[in-house]
Amino acid sequence: MKKWNLFNISKSRDLLFGIAVILVVFYHCYDLKFEYVGILRNIKNIGNIGVDIFLYLSAIGLYFSFTNNPNIKEFYKRRFKRIIPCTLIVAVIYYIYKGVNLLDFLKGVSLLSFYIDGSKEFWFFSFIIPLYVLFPLLYKLINKYGLKILIPMVIFIISITLFIMEFSYNTYYNYQIALTRIPIFLIGIYTGKYVYEKKEISNIWMLVFLSLFIECNILLFGFNMDINILSWYIYCVLGISIVFLISYIYSNIKIKLIDKLFIKLGTYSLEIYLLFEKLGVELSNNITISNKYIYYLIVFIITLLLSFLLKKINNIKKA
Repeated sequence: MKKWNLFNISKSRDLLFGIAVILVVFYHCYDLKFEYVGILRNIKNIGNIGVDIFLYLSAIGLYFSFTNNPNIKEFYKRRFKRIIPCTLIVAVIYYIYKGVNLLDFLKGVSLLSFYIDGSKEFWFFSFIIPLYVLFPLLYKLINKYGLKILIPMVIFIISITLFIMEFSYNTYYNYQIALTRIPIFLIGIYTGKYVYEKKEISNIWMLVFLSLFIECNILLFGFNMDINILSWYIYCVLGISIVFLISYIYSNIKIKLIDKLFIKLGTYSLEIYLLFEKLGVELSNNITISNKYIYYLIVFIITLLLSFLLKKINNIKKA
């Protein structure tokens, strides 16, 4: 029976990052309702699944990086040079623009405001830094024990999340956006081992992922589920299914113009994620455009230009 190589996920990485960031952008187009176009409305409503895909791919990429060079100091240096300078630049400008007091400014630019106040402005970047810090330990545990440690870790994280939800709902509400996404990062590390080793799997697995994709969509839209703890974990399964299905399609069918577009966006995914929502919300206070489609198109174009500039500045700093 014909096999499919998991290394195709790595080959599709930039394309998948591009798709993920477009989903996040779509989700943050708050004023677009798509009342008469059901499929677009549904895609927008679960657009934050792009974050799950981003975390899953990041974990796989980190596995590659650490396996190729297991020097912890170098690993931290590479990771933090990628994320901290550009995040710090945007955070400083954002909080100065907002005119916050000194204490809120310091909490914001240090990325501690998420943990102290549950502030969501830069929550993803506050969240991913501890994951980077813990990665060498998680790598060693999952690499050595595989499912024997992965399954208990995922069960433990879900149990802690349920405990917090039960006994302090306000705490859960503040941090659910991060807590519920730890499992997909852990699963990404486990997947990274087999992607790195170029493990082959039967094409029948794609039918399994297609089935999961369909079932997740039925659960989310067929029952009109609100965002709750169950839906967060459905996003996890759906995100993984999307990664496998798109990687499989990309390994067999390539549409050059579309592929190149998403791959290019993928190389600026971090910067676009950093900028788009902030610009979209803040510009709406100063720009009056009745056609919201044109408004978000303008915001997206500005975001792309600033993302290019931000990446250039960050590369200069690294040089």
